[in-house]
Amino acid sequence: MIHVRVTRSEEGIAIGYTINIELQSVELFKLLIHRGLNCWEDAPAELKDLGDMFTHGRITQNHTKQRINSKPESNPELGTLTEQLRVNRFVAEYGNEYWMQVIRDGQGPQVMAGTWKSPATMASLEAAQKPDENA
Repeated sequence: MIHVRVTRSEEGIAIGYTINIELQSVELFKLLIHRGLNCWEDAPAELKDLGDMFTHGRITQNHTKQRINSKPESNPELGTLTEQLRVNRFVAEYGNEYWMQVIRDGQGPQVMAGTWKSPATMASLEAAQKPDENA
């Protein structure tokens, strides 16, 4: 069950809410918050922080910086269509949890620009640059 207590002013106007979520409803409430915020591109930072707290147990990024790039042809929230496609491909290949880790590590812009290298690719590049010890 989810219980809501409404605090009202003397005029009867709602001025505050207290929400109590019982254990059996926690996952459903988390899903509600997650899906709602994913559909709201320009949600306020405080609600995005709330979503992080429910989904991850902590705030995972600074939501006050909403612009991904400054290109005039791009959507300031989502980037250009090419950048969105790169992110979609990344998530399809590596999964959403890895994408969130990349964001936390500050590497999201590299993924969007097409310059990000996977750890396996980086290891291959480093191995190719090492001199052959058997030569």
